[in-house]
Amino acid sequence: MLKLSSMRLLAVAGMVMLAAFSFMTTAPGKAGAHEVQHGKIILDHFWARASIGTARPGVAYVTIINTGKSADALIGVKTSVARQVQIHQTRRDGGVMRMVPLDRLAIPADGRAVLAPGGAHLMLMGLKAPLELGDTFDMTLIFEKAGAVVSDVYIEAAGAPAPTQAPMGGMKGMTHGTP
Repeated sequence: MLKLSSMRLLAVAGMVMLAAFSFMTTAPGKAGAHEVQHGKIILDHFWARASIGTARPGVAYVTIINTGKSADALIGVKTSVARQVQIHQTRRDGGVMRMVPLDRLAIPADGRAVLAPGGAHLMLMGLKAPLELGDTFDMTLIFEKAGAVVSDVYIEAAGAPAPTQAPMGGMKGMTHGTP
């Protein structure tokens, strides 16, 4: 049987852990559903596929929502995990699917641009280390009007067709399903 002082210590430790968990899952600029907002731009469910080594490029996807009354454009992308990031669009050319680099990706006013497998996406050229399932990394998207927006990118399985889950508040191993 625990003494009263030991029980108080356990209760205080439990409250501290609960407070830390609450803070980590509601950190400023990061919503529980893996969403980051900067002005009129929202980045929703930013994810990448795990890579097989570093010899081939990595790929990342996100839904970019513009809640503003004027159009914006994605004009650049940076990350520390790759030498370069290119904006690409997959297009059918005479029965063959090709990836075409884009200088910019338009985000319409009160609209969205969905970067997803088979369409627009971000190519991570010159990976510095493998992208491993369950890890995260930061990526900065640069918009013509909104400026730079930084977000965590969650790494899903190598062949994932869509995001399935994301770590809660950056706590590796703690996940939630996507709605």
